[in-house]
Amino acid sequence: MEFPYLLLPGDRSGTPRPLVPVVYKYRKKATKPILTLIDSGADYSFVTFKIALYLGINLAGIEPLSIRGFEGSSMDCYAFNTTVVVKNNEITFPIYYGGSLTSEYPCILGQDIFFDKTKITFERYKWKFSIDFIE
Repeated sequence: MEFPYLLLPGDRSGTPRPLVPVVYKYRKKATKPILTLIDSGADYSFVTFKIALYLGINLAGIEPLSIRGFEGSSMDCYAFNTTVVVKNNEITFPIYYGGSLTSEYPCILGQDIFFDKTKITFERYKWKFSIDFIE
């Protein structure tokens, strides 16, 4: 599946990013497609608390994990198995809810699990990338 790099309205950098529409599911509830950053520099996948609330995910009782980010910053996140859907392909794995995500990029798909289950080819020189799900 091939996708174009996109420039989000309000992104002051002026740099197109590898964004893909992703549906997040838990039990019988699902989001509408949310543009999600495919981030080869992120170890884990992160989503805002608002999406956990929308999906009815109860994070009470889950021990927070302090994750170190860029420039040594630290953020508390709560891992919870969530299904992600990209063009009718589903993968369920721990998503880390919380952290200091921006309003432009409320969801990030990182390397752990997602990159293990897909072949991702970035072709920035062509302003496109592809995601192929592997069995």
